Amino acid sequence: MQVKSHPPLPVLIQVKSLSGREDGGYKVTQPWDYNLRIAYFLLSQKNAILFDIRTHKEFCTGHLCGAINIDTPIPTPTLDKKKKEILRKKFIDILTAQPLIRPIIVYCQKGKRSNIATNILMQLGFKQVVDLGGVDMPPLNTVMTRKIKLPYLKVCDCTPPKK
Repeated sequence: MQVKSHPPLPVLIQVKSLSGREDGGYKVTQPWDYNLRIAYFLLSQKNAILFDIRTHKEFCTGHLCGAINIDTPIPTPTLDKKKKEILRKKFIDILTAQPLIRPIIVYCQKGKRSNIATNILMQLGFKQVVDLGGVDMPPLNTVMTRKIKLPYLKVCDCTPPKK
């Protein structure tokens, strides 16, 4: 009997909600800790692209250093389809010349926009997409509030240099 080999599956590191529960209840789950570790490793290799999927105002309150801000308003049920298409076009504009195997890391404020972005990136053919969820939720909130300090996950802001 001969065993058929299958091509490798694309790497999608994502869970349904930040809490691991559909109701959004608060509970830290291991997959998000795992995502943070993978993101940290990819950033340490200096090969990953880091996207902040929040409004510019949210971005300026504090973001991970090196993140590219894709100014994205909070999705509302009536405009979700239109906003998803705008987000898709922004990704296409930025990532046109990037190889599909280049790792991409996304995060937002609460997790919904990063989830949408992850799905769009996977539909565009990217193979390694890490969804860190939201900066207000564990474990990313411990990085954003500077409770833990990691060399490749530093927090920056948009404060102009002093004269």
